[in-house]
Amino acid sequence: MEDDFLEKLKKEFIFFGRLSEDVDYARKLLEENDSQIVRRTYLRSLFAFIEGNSFRLRQLALAAHIHRTQCFSNEEIIMLEEKDLGIKNNGNLKIRTKYIDFASNIRFSQKSYIKAFGGKLPDYTVNGWAQLIKALEIRNRITHPRSENDLNISNEELKAIYEAKEWYSDNIQFML
Repeated sequence: MEDDFLEKLKKEFIFFGRLSEDVDYARKLLEENDSQIVRRTYLRSLFAFIEGNSFRLRQLALAAHIHRTQCFSNEEIIMLEEKDLGIKNNGNLKIRTKYIDFASNIRFSQKSYIKAFGGKLPDYTVNGWAQLIKALEIRNRITHPRSENDLNISNEELKAIYEAKEWYSDNIQFML
């Protein structure tokens, strides 16, 4: 059973590494050739990294629960698995994927990981967290554009994106 847990850890760290490499590569491209398309690519890579890492944290927390600590309630496990339960007209269970909004998802993932492995929660009252929420709004705008202007990322917005990345990276160090 311990071997399964260690194999799960190994796979999750490989996944994390690939997402991290994408962000680093996109940042390098941006530094070499700043353009709107590269800014959008960097932002998309950053959010793939953050959302993928949040998934990874939940998976690691679940693995710890199963293989080691039994630290989560049934309700927490349902949320960690991103499930939503209901009942069909025929009386059978209906299980769907549960959508969790970005900010809640990040915080729940980090809190769950810490509950399973220990550590300290990030400070969500600082500017970096606010910049992450601002970067999310920018990401949503460029992902669902309604005009050509929606595709542009200003210098001020790029600065906010950099600050969001710095805050997130600084606050997941204890989870690596």
